[in-house]
Amino acid sequence: MQDILSNKTLITENDSNPDSRQYINFADTLEKYGLQYINTDYYLQVGEIIQVQGWILHLSVIKPQLSALFEIVIPELIRENVPFKIIRNNEIAKYLLDANLGYAKLGKVVCIYPKTDKEALLLAQKLIRLTASFRGPAIPTNIHLGSIVYTRYGSFNPIMRTDTPDGEAPGNEIRYIYNTKGELVPDYYTIPFVLPENVVWPFGEITQPQVPVSKKLLKNTYKPLTVIKPDAKGRVIKGIYIKGFLNIKHCIIKEGKYNMWVDEQGRDIQDRLMWQHELCKDLANDIPFPKIFDLFKENNDMYLVMEFIKGDSLENIVLSTYKGNSWFQLSAANQLLLIGYLLKIITIIQRFHERAYVHRDITPNNFLIDKKGRIFLIDMELSYSLANRKPYPAFKLGTFGYYSPEQEAQQTPTIKEDIYAIGALMAFIFTGLTPVKFGINVPGKLIKSLLFFTRNEFLSDTIAKCLSTTPQERPLLETIKENIEKYQRELVMHLSQVENISAEIPDKDREQKFTDLINAALKGLTSTRLMTEDCLWDAQILKKDESMGTVQVERAYSAELHNGMTGIVYMLSKAKILGYNIDPIMEGYANSWKYLQATCLNNISTLKPELYGGAAGIALAISEGMNAGLLAPDNEYKLYLQQCFQNVSENLDLAAGVAGQGIALLQCRRWLSPDFTTPLLTQYLETLLAKQQDDGSWNTDNTPGSKKNKIIGLAYGVSGIVCFLLMYANLYPDEHLNNTIRKALGWLKRQSTRKKDIYYWNDATRKKSISQFSCDIGIPGIALVFIKAYKHFKDPFYKEIATGTLQALSSCPVHVDYSQAMGIAGLGEVYLEAYKAFKEEEWQHRANWIANSFAHTLLENKDGVRYWSMNDYPDPVADLMTGSSGIIHFLMKYQLPDKLDYLLLSTD
Repeated sequence: MQDILSNKTLITENDSNPDSRQYINFADTLEKYGLQYINTDYYLQVGEIIQVQGWILHLSVIKPQLSALFEIVIPELIRENVPFKIIRNNEIAKYLLDANLGYAKLGKVVCIYPKTDKEALLLAQKLIRLTASFRGPAIPTNIHLGSIVYTRYGSFNPIMRTDTPDGEAPGNEIRYIYNTKGELVPDYYTIPFVLPENVVWPFGEITQPQVPVSKKLLKNTYKPLTVIKPDAKGRVIKGIYIKGFLNIKHCIIKEGKYNMWVDEQGRDIQDRLMWQHELCKDLANDIPFPKIFDLFKENNDMYLVMEFIKGDSLENIVLSTYKGNSWFQLSAANQLLLIGYLLKIITIIQRFHERAYVHRDITPNNFLIDKKGRIFLIDMELSYSLANRKPYPAFKLGTFGYYSPEQEAQQTPTIKEDIYAIGALMAFIFTGLTPVKFGINVPGKLIKSLLFFTRNEFLSDTIAKCLSTTPQERPLLETIKENIEKYQRELVMHLSQVENISAEIPDKDREQKFTDLINAALKGLTSTRLMTEDCLWDAQILKKDESMGTVQVERAYSAELHNGMTGIVYMLSKAKILGYNIDPIMEGYANSWKYLQATCLNNISTLKPELYGGAAGIALAISEGMNAGLLAPDNEYKLYLQQCFQNVSENLDLAAGVAGQGIALLQCRRWLSPDFTTPLLTQYLETLLAKQQDDGSWNTDNTPGSKKNKIIGLAYGVSGIVCFLLMYANLYPDEHLNNTIRKALGWLKRQSTRKKDIYYWNDATRKKSISQFSCDIGIPGIALVFIKAYKHFKDPFYKEIATGTLQALSSCPVHVDYSQAMGIAGLGEVYLEAYKAFKEEEWQHRANWIANSFAHTLLENKDGVRYWSMNDYPDPVADLMTGSSGIIHFLMKYQLPDKLDYLLLSTD
């Protein structure tokens, strides 16, 4: 996987529009000094780094001081003739300084590689003096020497080795250095820094390598207990407040780390905490928020301590009330409950405005509701005082989907910003979907989209007016309140009519409407938000930062079928076969195959053999490319195809095991000799038959200590294995195999809980979690297997289980995840399979709802490019199992159900 951050930026919840900032390329700074440099990772490197290891000096500086620091430091580094690296540009610097590139990289804006310990000491002393006036966040992997200078002992030019457990395909590369015995050892980033055994500390003249010790009590009063929200800029901690021997209370401690989240004015997260403290003191008698106990600094970090209120966020309460249904499916009692909360929030914001404040961050996560139904406002740091015109300028950012265009443009705040946010909040409360799903650029379309989900024109019109891009067109808060109260009265009196718009796209127009939609979505894959300058699709890569417990989201090239180029070209081949227009996308298609050939096909032996993330998935894409006439069925591609199956997985499941390899090979057999496919398919089959347990199940969970936990679902569990066996048995009938399948289906059935005619399933035998919408791990994938079983055996008992399983799901589902793997695109395909197998209109109606949901939430940017927000992130995703390609596949199947099988499972 290749990093492409120079072309694409990371996605963060607090930074949705990086292009609005002035871009500064620090290569220009190096060229001004006549320096030669190379690009390496996130940096520009000057000089050759020869040593394997040593003492590295790092400089950490806030973003507004970057250019000034380089002007002071670079001439000194030139004089010392020492190799160094500086951050590539100011955009990457922001991500680095906000820890969005990983906590271990935080603050490392400049990296310096002295040749000797003595040189390191002398240079550190000079740099401490030169940088005395600069500020920067602490570097967690290092020891602080002084000013903004930090150090750690580690790799300069490390020995790179692949972390390869016995019998496994090559994994991640690991940095190695030598210990004092001359042995290679991994160079791990320990937090806090640990001095390696027998390594001499050369900075004794400056300081000693003392590791900060975590205090059990803050300010000798507050004891941290658990971290509620880990965050590099400062944690949110639940603790206890010790006022006396018998006076102990729970509290919330908001931490603000030193010099973190610094804006262009030099204000950091601590300035925001101080502003929140000031607000709370001023508004304590008017606004319901937790009582503030204290504000103090300790070891350069700041802490705001407040009352602990036991409750849940409005977001969680709304989603738990919906339970995957639509607004009009909720009981009147639940509708009135949510409307009551909304009216209380509007009243709170009215009080805010009466006190001449704009809140500027009205989101469902910023309101806490206790068991008595009382609402508390828990975050006000973005608020702005109209009377005092402060903070000036207003603090930036907010939550995407909830802040207005003028707030994004950083105009002087007005109460109209809060009207917009109230509209976004209403969109969430009355649809169950995050407002990023709806386009605000075309008001008429917005009303229709809201009407589809709410079934109430008056309500939809009110929300749409609040979300007007023109502030003057937004209604007064009092008007909004009156409209909601009117709707509330109608519900109480049972006067509110549910408007029937289920057949909004008439049958005579449906075919052309969805053809146009599919072609528009296909063309949307060419968006610069999805493709790099190299005309290649990048993928969202989720990485867990173990040191912070947070998930980082970045974009990088990926060859995977699940979330990468292979899945996209697979879908495009299907589109070509079905007659859709892929001409605008052919450059991306061709470039993707060039990339796959260079990085994968020429090194097939190094790939994992799996379907989702390896060679079997690439084989499936090659086969479909040849079926579509997009790839030449010549000896080269046929050889690649055969080589994709040269390694056999040690796993059993569909995603990463022999079941997935078998599913791919069955679909590739047209292009391969029976002399190759027959023995290999037999090997897959015999492996699965030999590993089947006496109870009919398989052990697919390879997590240490999980032998007794058996995964049930399609991608990683028993259901996926059964799916392959059914596909095999359809092509090569065998009664012994049929008995094996029946035995496995019996085990699956025994894992369900039946209530009346409804079947409920957990994700695994030792887990109580229920994935309502996920085809990969949850209920829809299990239902699919029983649909396939019914089609194979014609046994009505399997139909009963399949329909009973689907009956547990909503007929008009609403879910933030639109994907094939975890969301409603995959569920929609299962509903279409149910209709094809059982010929019952209910399943077609359910698929109609999902198709129309996608039609009403297709977004369009200013350039006319169309795409979907796949979850609660605004950024589009192209991938097959997690992105728009999966939605397009569902819509093609919806329009041409007899010509397209369930995703990845065709044997025609």
